[in-house]
Amino acid sequence: MRVGPLEIGSIDQWKPVDGFVTTWQPTARSLEKAAAAPVSSVPVGFMQAQHIRGICEQRGKGLDYSRLMVVSCEFPGQCDERAMSYVINAHLRRQDTYRSWFEYREGGQIVRRTMDNPADIEFRPVRDGELTLDEIRDLVVSTPDPLQWDCFRFGVIQGQDKFTLWASIDHVHLDATIVTVTLLEFYMTYNALVAGGGPLSLPEAGSYAQFCEQRYEYAMSLDGQSP
Repeated sequence: MRVGPLEIGSIDQWKPVDGFVTTWQPTARSLEKAAAAPVSSVPVGFMQAQHIRGICEQRGKGLDYSRLMVVSCEFPGQCDERAMSYVINAHLRRQDTYRSWFEYREGGQIVRRTMDNPADIEFRPVRDGELTLDEIRDLVVSTPDPLQWDCFRFGVIQGQDKFTLWASIDHVHLDATIVTVTLLEFYMTYNALVAGGGPLSLPEAGSYAQFCEQRYEYAMSLDGQSP
């Protein structure tokens, strides 16, 4: 199944449909739960640590840093906000990486904090109204940085007979596989719901926390004699 033609470029080259904008943002309760999350024993992933340090070091020099993966695809018709809310929240609760956020402490130490309950994540639609193309781009890149829990945003731009779904997610949580995996998941799950069927039965998601632990244990097992 094909979501649509693939185009790669910078944010100033992105030209979605014109229309009414709605974004999905965390509820106040979710933000409170994230702020109260305990320190986790799961080590910070190597790529996560490099990404966070890169941002903090560049920021200290007054420089910008490319940190967001922004992807979009088009759907026919009018967006069903209830169905899209289900799709977005199901995705965020299914992937354990979204329950973590990070502190960058003096000396370069990075601490992971993690919410225990996936149900504590809840995003709701917020109507932003009619925006210009530049305003839409500014909205997308205003996604919080990886030192904030909610460093991911989703939105819909409703046109006359179709709408654009976009996701803006900090690299601390993902890489380019979002293009082939997450967009397809969103597209198929949403269309199944609006067609009158139940949610798709998806396979159990792999654990990013477990991956970080395995990589850390492997790195610690290496010595000067390791190949």
